[in-house]
Amino acid sequence: MTSTQRQFIGPTGSRRAFLAGSVGLGLALAGCSSNEGGGASDGALSVMLPLFGTAPSAKGKAQKALEKFIGRRLNVTWVPAADYPDKVTVTLASDKLPQIMTMLKKDATFVRSAQAGAFWDLIDKLRKYPNLVGDAKITQAASINGSQYGIFRWRDPMRATALFRADWLDKLGLDVPESVDDLRTVAEAFVKERPGGQKNAGLLLSEWGGTYGLDSPYEFLETWFGAPNGWGERGGKLVPAFDTEEFFEAQRFLRSMRQDGLLNADFATLATVDLDKRFFTGKGGITVVTDDAALTYSTAFDNKDPGKGASYIANAGNLVGPDGARHSFPTPGYSGFLAISRQSVRTEQELDDVLRILNKLNSTKGQELLSLGVEGTNYEMDGEYYVPIKGAEVGANGTYSPLNQLVAACKGLTVPMIKPSSPGFKKLSARRDELRERDLKTAVHNAAAGLVSKTEIAQGAVLNQIIGDARVKFIAGEIDEKGYRAEIKRWHTAGGDKIVSEINDLSQKQ
Repeated sequence: MTSTQRQFIGPTGSRRAFLAGSVGLGLALAGCSSNEGGGASDGALSVMLPLFGTAPSAKGKAQKALEKFIGRRLNVTWVPAADYPDKVTVTLASDKLPQIMTMLKKDATFVRSAQAGAFWDLIDKLRKYPNLVGDAKITQAASINGSQYGIFRWRDPMRATALFRADWLDKLGLDVPESVDDLRTVAEAFVKERPGGQKNAGLLLSEWGGTYGLDSPYEFLETWFGAPNGWGERGGKLVPAFDTEEFFEAQRFLRSMRQDGLLNADFATLATVDLDKRFFTGKGGITVVTDDAALTYSTAFDNKDPGKGASYIANAGNLVGPDGARHSFPTPGYSGFLAISRQSVRTEQELDDVLRILNKLNSTKGQELLSLGVEGTNYEMDGEYYVPIKGAEVGANGTYSPLNQLVAACKGLTVPMIKPSSPGFKKLSARRDELRERDLKTAVHNAAAGLVSKTEIAQGAVLNQIIGDARVKFIAGEIDEKGYRAEIKRWHTAGGDKIVSEINDLSQKQ
């Protein structure tokens, strides 16, 4: 499978990536709909979803087939992705909520609105809808203190990895690294030997992670060193990762790499898109990232060296830590929610009607219609793979339909994989899947997943920035470890102690 974009909002599959497709179903212009987001009064199902690229026609064959399949007209408000958070805030403050809203994450806006009664609590509502019931751990992680205010949108539970320039490893006679120590050894070799023929930074990291708690490559590395994933149990109490010695061991590792010229100097400000360019152009040969980047980078190299793009990438998966064990960093297993408005869906009967439709949409047939469109019109099958029909109405990136964002796929995706463009890409995809399966066995799950502290909702953004800023300054050598620990103490005194207390109280009640 070839991927052309790494930005992702929506579900991704273990054998396929849902690329930054648009969303939902319907109207031709972003931010416009005949119902402007309110509950449909004409029997249509009203939905608000973020939009990437250009929306397909509401009169297109794909949407018409979908409407016939569910027996309901679809009325969608499409909002450009960049404007979506603001639109959500405005919509929640209005009296025109759609029946279904895509909520991109469990942030303060969603939590406050849900707990204030904006959305149905589905904790006891989904048992008779098998396509809307998923893995118990993911369900728990997606919940809010025991309540389920939406249907989670499944994503691959394991995606963290370290990627290396395979052609450079081959040139230097080096094996694909297995551990964080190997990563440093390879970085030293890349910087010293310059296998790409020019000066390079060794390890490339970007500004992703400047704020703490974004599931960034920094958190990947911290977990590889044995720190908790967000929160973990120490001495019978839940503590944040940065209160552990393993966390500091990871920081010292990155600081030493920066001091020794093995990490790009502008790691705190480098945009992700520029990191990608540097990796491709040989200004760095290692990066810690999500594994869909392996296919993205391979595609770029394939454009330069047709048929051989996959040979430039070595995917190592989660690395073994200094203690000799692999501590793999998982995703929460979901990416946002399909939340159902209590304002527009007023009765249990109306709720059951909406859930029945969503259950049907997330059947195998429903997922195929949402993701691929109509066979013979939007795509054709070639054995076990699908092939998009050129010129047909598919996604903005030409791979998946913009309708895919209504796929919850709580049990995992059932759509076929796109036909690999070469045997190399097929092998690279298989390697990714093998590593995901391997690393899931050693996944370190967030011990506080599903727990939401009132203080964290009120102050979390500001408090997390304290940790993020201190992390960057420490790695860059601007503060020493004493200064770093002082900033962590400031986090605690500024509200963090209340968060720790509330999280532990909530944990005792679960």
